[in-house]
Amino acid sequence: MKILAVDDDAVSLETVENAVRSAAPENEIYGFDSALAALAKAREERIDVAFLDIRMPELSGIDLGRYLRELNPYTNLIYVSEHKEFGCEVMALRASGYLEKPASKQKVREELDALRFPDQSKGRKRAFGKSLYIFEVNLLFFLRISP
Repeated sequence: MKILAVDDDAVSLETVENAVRSAAPENEIYGFDSALAALAKAREERIDVAFLDIRMPELSGIDLGRYLRELNPYTNLIYVSEHKEFGCEVMALRASGYLEKPASKQKVREELDALRFPDQSKGRKRAFGKSLYIFEVNLLFFLRISP
């Protein structure tokens, strides 16, 4: 999986990155202290999971989450914050999870185990299809059975 970690506070960003590396060392992890730089990376790479701080100066984590979902509707958004008052906005984005700072390896692992959109990067391509089935009902059949 490709995992994005974004927090404007260097200490918090390092804590999240270390927790993610400890919980999921086999994944690619990109850390950014700028929401705009993280968005630029997401335009280059398909991001599977994003650990986002909510309050950032250039672009809030809520808005960054919206942009990430526009780029890939199956990006799992996990918010890492000390601000609980944003719960309704986070839920409106159908976020995969919410962690209180500081993030721990155990909590990160729990969130990764319960992703809304499980790992898409295992060499499979996502395929979508629609089919239309037309059912014909033979009314005579029903009339013959009816008393």
